[in-house]
Amino acid sequence: MARQTPRPPAFVLRPDARWPRLLRAAWAGSATLVLGWLLWHLATDAPVWPAPAGAVLLAGLLVQRRLSRPAPLNDTVALSGPEGDAAGWRLDGDPGQLERVIDADDWLLLRHRASAPARRSTWLALSRRDHPQDWHRLRCALRARSASTSPLPAEQ
Repeated sequence: MARQTPRPPAFVLRPDARWPRLLRAAWAGSATLVLGWLLWHLATDAPVWPAPAGAVLLAGLLVQRRLSRPAPLNDTVALSGPEGDAAGWRLDGDPGQLERVIDADDWLLLRHRASAPARRSTWLALSRRDHPQDWHRLRCALRARSASTSPLPAEQ
C-alpha cells in the first residue's frame, strides 16, 4: 500500500473590503493633486505642461486597474496549496503561482499569477480580523511553501 501525502489545507477567504476603498482614495488623491497643480499654474500665469499632468493621471489609473479586479460574486475565494509535486497554488480552481507582496503580520497582500496566459493576476488583500481562526495556519502555509521552493544558499 502506497503512502499518501496529506492534502494541503484549503482556505475559504474573504478579501479585505478596505482594499478597494484604499485604491479609490489613492486615485482621488492623485487626481486632486494634479488638478491643484494645474489650477495653481493657471492662476500664476506660469507655463502649463499638460503632458506631465496627463502622465500622472494615466499612471494612477493604470496602477489602480492593475491592482484591482472585481470581487467574486459570493465575496469569498477558495485558496488551496500545492499538492504533491505540483508547484502551484489554486485560487478558485485556477492553478498559478502565489506571491506574498506585503506581509505586515496582521495584513497580507497576495498576488496570484494564473498559469493560463489569458488570465490576469488576482490580488488578494487579507486581514487577520476577517480570519481569526485560520490566520496562523494560512501564514504558516504561505511561509512553508515559499521556503521550500526558494533556492538554498551557497556554502562558503
